[in-house]
Amino acid sequence: MNKLPLLAGVLSMALLPLFSQAEPDPDFHIYLALGQSNMQGEAHLPDTPISHPRVRALQSQNCSDSEYAYGTWRGHFQPIARCKEGDFPKQDGTYAPVGLSPADTFAVTMADAEGENVTIGIVGVSYGGSDIRAQLPNCADFDLCKPPYGDITGAPVVNGTTPIYPWILELAKKAQQVGVIKGIIFHQGETNTGQEVWVEYVRQFVNHLREDLNLDPEKVPFIAGELPRTGCCAVHNSLVHLLPDHIENTYWVSSGPMPDGTVLGDRGDHVHWNTDAVIEMGKRYAAKMLEVGDYPSDKRISASLKIKDDWENGYCAVVTVTNHGQSSVNWKANLNIEGTISQVINAEWEQNGTTLTLNGLSWNKTLKAGASISSVSFCAER
Repeated sequence: MNKLPLLAGVLSMALLPLFSQAEPDPDFHIYLALGQSNMQGEAHLPDTPISHPRVRALQSQNCSDSEYAYGTWRGHFQPIARCKEGDFPKQDGTYAPVGLSPADTFAVTMADAEGENVTIGIVGVSYGGSDIRAQLPNCADFDLCKPPYGDITGAPVVNGTTPIYPWILELAKKAQQVGVIKGIIFHQGETNTGQEVWVEYVRQFVNHLREDLNLDPEKVPFIAGELPRTGCCAVHNSLVHLLPDHIENTYWVSSGPMPDGTVLGDRGDHVHWNTDAVIEMGKRYAAKMLEVGDYPSDKRISASLKIKDDWENGYCAVVTVTNHGQSSVNWKANLNIEGTISQVINAEWEQNGTTLTLNGLSWNKTLKAGASISSVSFCAER
């Protein structure tokens, strides 16, 4: 048998990754979204599309219904990985398109949290139905190099097929030409449910990726997600919990109920997340990434504004500041604004061009982990 060898400003920010650069942009943060179908995106699309102007996706397959070629950066729309799959039944008996991935809300949350100078790049290289051994560089040892549902158009061809590991590696390296890989999110296990050796194969998979992409394990977290607790494969979650004991800088996120008791369910097939569950899981991946990732402390603080009064020559806005970190901080936040500040309430401030820097006062400067405040407001003249 042949063995597969081991292979070695909103508009300006949105367009940035489309052009080659001499050096990778440190503010273009790349995240790899790996695994099988639940990461690829099998949840029904929501009524309101999920998108963000500072999120880019690396097209991971040539698709007949897409104008974007394999390996090119594009805007944020679904599916974030591979090609559209069509309509599938919902629990109410109707049919609707699928394609929503946890990577979608993960990317939106990361973009909001990391600040307006950062662009998020998602490399969606997940393949539904794939065994963990099929994702290893030595997939030929298990006769699993051919993807289970057909080749990946545009991906590297090795021995007459398109194995998953060279596909991941090629696109990840392409992303590294323009940005910096900051983390990996992973959902896989349905195909290997209950197989204890799965933990060892995941360890090999992560170690190969970190070595072949020259990633520092201390700076690039690997975050796995529990499988749906309502589905076929919840028993596998006990193995997901073992990964941090075997792989450096590795964590897992829960698929348990919401604080109000709402269950994160499947779409009715006992395998794939439903829409609400996928949205929540993406947020949980992001919360963990922000907690353990390699970011300056101020990157764990996000600020957004909502205009409450608007007139021809000015406006007033309320600012919401959120601490995405794991511990309390004395917050500081930057916002891009229009006009000249005339008044700020409940914060120290400084304006430099279009950048407004805010610092909390003695009574509101300490923000607990996961907390938000909306006590700060300002008015500006246009």
